Amino acid sequence: MPPTEPVDSGWTGIDDILSGPDNFLLAYSPNADAARLTEQLGERYEVMRTNIKKWSVGSPIQAPLDALELLLRRRRFAADEVQKVVVRLGTGKRRS
Repeated sequence: MPPTEPVDSGWTGIDDILSGPDNFLLAYSPNADAARLTEQLGERYEVMRTNIKKWSVGSPIQAPLDALELLLRRRRFAADEVQKVVVRLGTGKRRS
């Protein structure tokens, strides 16, 4: 079905998906505070609070890949030169 077919067939839409009794927020987060969507509009930019992954892998492996890259920058080596790899990851518990 072409994307214009519903409109061509007379279907209508809504002007504002955030208003009305069956709006987007109520469907996905019934207890949402709609005012927060525009809080600090023009002052706070969420894109500045995001992270861009350097590696296309899951987050837990990001730091080990950064470490591997650092090691390779310091001294290139081939896989057959590696005898052992020891990786220690945090427990996820914060220290006081």
